[in-house]
Amino acid sequence: MCTNSFYFHVLFKHYFKRVLQVIILNFKSFTFVSCVKNEARLRQDPAFQYRCINIAHELSDLGRENKCIHFSELSTKAKNEIFIFQRPSTRSFFQHWKFIRKLKKLKANGCLLIADFDDLVFAPDFAEESPGVKNGSVSVQQTRENYQNHQRTLFLFDAFTFSTEPLLETFLQFIPSAPVLQVPNTAFWTWASKPITNRKPEADDKIILTYFPGTASHDRDFRIIEPALERLLNEEEQVELHITGVLQSSLIGNHPKVKFNSRVPFEDYWKVAQQGTINLAPLEMSHFNHCKSALKGIEGSFWNKRTIATAIPDMTRLEHCGVTLVHDADSWYATLKQTVEEERERIKTGRTHNFNEQLLVESNISKVTQNWLQWLSKLKNE
Repeated sequence: MCTNSFYFHVLFKHYFKRVLQVIILNFKSFTFVSCVKNEARLRQDPAFQYRCINIAHELSDLGRENKCIHFSELSTKAKNEIFIFQRPSTRSFFQHWKFIRKLKKLKANGCLLIADFDDLVFAPDFAEESPGVKNGSVSVQQTRENYQNHQRTLFLFDAFTFSTEPLLETFLQFIPSAPVLQVPNTAFWTWASKPITNRKPEADDKIILTYFPGTASHDRDFRIIEPALERLLNEEEQVELHITGVLQSSLIGNHPKVKFNSRVPFEDYWKVAQQGTINLAPLEMSHFNHCKSALKGIEGSFWNKRTIATAIPDMTRLEHCGVTLVHDADSWYATLKQTVEEERERIKTGRTHNFNEQLLVESNISKVTQNWLQWLSKLKNE
């Protein structure tokens, strides 16, 4: 069992529980609202899981009433409550009218309305940098309209939260005086009680590289490392690449040491996230990706895996937790080669990583929730 992380959570919650209970006395209830197009996808939306359900679980541990709903379920009868809308958006004139009417009613009832963003989807000027556009899965025009659907809701909210500092800073270019807070991503709360499958540390054991593209918009990201990976796989007999997700690559089906599996449901993702030896997180450099979070590094470190990642700002906080940063495309092969050699030596000597413990000091949902609640308390009292 993942006992170290479990006991860390218990101790942290015990220490801060009394403080948090005082902070949230003024709040009757918390409602997290998903605005995804397909209501049935709410529980399969990783963004809603990481950004909302994670914090909702912490609130439940503190004995505070909360719920996670889709916008279609939103009632306007609530009074003096906190509403957090994840990626708020409207997609038609009627939806926009209904959205405005409901949120104005909640405001009139003394409710505090928060908008949360974990990607640069509120700025139509950056539509051309969208991974969907760059990978040809959606047009620039459609993406610009999608971003406008997010942007036109912003005037309704009292405050805003963002997953990364660059994302927050970009938002402030549009609304400089807005109350904002960075709420960094953390490992998902259920993982602390999940078993870790440790492979037997034998000298001749394989080094497994893993890549987890969650959506069909990472083809160009992967192409950055494709030549380096192919060279490494051809040179290193005991190295394999396992891909789980959605990806178009010439290596899939054409290289004997590349294994591909389809995307798994979020509730099963923890099983594949802990597999392998070294996790890969390449990103094409753009302002959109500059604003992305370090989730792939968090996922790797939680399961005591090394991660090699493009050097985006949010990833730098995890360098002491097993994340190795790559600053340019030409450095991927050398970094891969060196990391494989280091892991081979570690396995040979029987050493294990303790990235999980280091990660939970840096990226802890209890600590993040405490900071979030203190900020909300100040907003409520202003």
